[in-house]
Amino acid sequence: MRRRRRQEAEAFGTSLADILTTALGCVLLLFMVAVMHIRTTLSREQDARERAAQALALRSADLNAAQAAGDAARGRQQAAEAALAEARAAAAAAGAARAQALQDRDDAQRQADARAADLDSLRADHERLRDAARVALSELDPRTASPVDVMLVIDGTRSMKANLDATRANLRATLDALRVVSPTARVGVVVFRDRNELPALRLQSHPLTADEAELGTFLADIEATSTGRDRDLPEWLCGGLEAAVGAAWRPDAIKLVIGVSDAGSQAPEAAPCVRLAADFRALGGQVHMLSARPRGYGRSRRITRHFEGTVLEQHARIAAAGGGVHVQAEDSNALLQEVLRAAFRSRTAQPLDSLRRAVDAAPPGVE
Repeated sequence: MRRRRRQEAEAFGTSLADILTTALGCVLLLFMVAVMHIRTTLSREQDARERAAQALALRSADLNAAQAAGDAARGRQQAAEAALAEARAAAAAAGAARAQALQDRDDAQRQADARAADLDSLRADHERLRDAARVALSELDPRTASPVDVMLVIDGTRSMKANLDATRANLRATLDALRVVSPTARVGVVVFRDRNELPALRLQSHPLTADEAELGTFLADIEATSTGRDRDLPEWLCGGLEAAVGAAWRPDAIKLVIGVSDAGSQAPEAAPCVRLAADFRALGGQVHMLSARPRGYGRSRRITRHFEGTVLEQHARIAAAGGGVHVQAEDSNALLQEVLRAAFRSRTAQPLDSLRRAVDAAPPGVE
């Protein structure tokens, strides 16, 4: 029994060695197989990595090519955009040049229109100036000018004797001189005294006439006188002016009333005389006044004060209202001298004023 067991034990031990050997061989074989498998796997992975690297290199090359192509495309786009910008700038410059050309054309047209308007204005001003000159020459020429009518309003009281005598003595010479200014001149006379005088002496008048002899005869019959009814210094000046203003004036005539007196008006502050003068002026006439120094002036305080404080002031107001001048007579010839001055002023003042206004209104270079 014991032998059998030993034999079995020995037999079992051999088998274990074999088994171990076999197992070791199997392990080696498996190891080799695993090594080969790992080598194969590594080789495959290496190949895969190489293929991946190649693919990556190809992809990188493609990306580089694509990037280069993109850069080239962007360059072309930038060039196109630059060209487009240049084209737009050129178009804008061309548009601006065209707009400037149109503006220059419009400016030139406006300047031409302005020059044409200025030329038309200059021509119109020139024509107005020529017309004013023609009118002035026509009115200054005695042959074509308006005629002159003159009414003399003379204080006929005693103190005015020297003035009446001078008027009678110089009447012919005065009329001859007046007809140089107006060949068809007419003269009328109103002689006034005090309103309280006798009716025959209050007013004596002769209508406007060109008959020198007839007027001379009338003046020859006038006497510088007054009666005892006239006891105050003022005279009926307003009555004389009213008679003169109501004369038969020619419509186209230069109308002159020339009053001479050494006294004031019987009306308070000469108010009616001032109204008459203003109304006559509104009808185109003029009223001039001469203040003759009364007898006793400078010797009598009352007469001097009355003359300087009342007479001169009233006469000046009448002349101003009538658009005329007020003159203090230095001598007995002052009345006829003022007739000529007034006629000359009236004949020349209006046309010369019209011509002066036309010249003043003309632009430079048109005079």
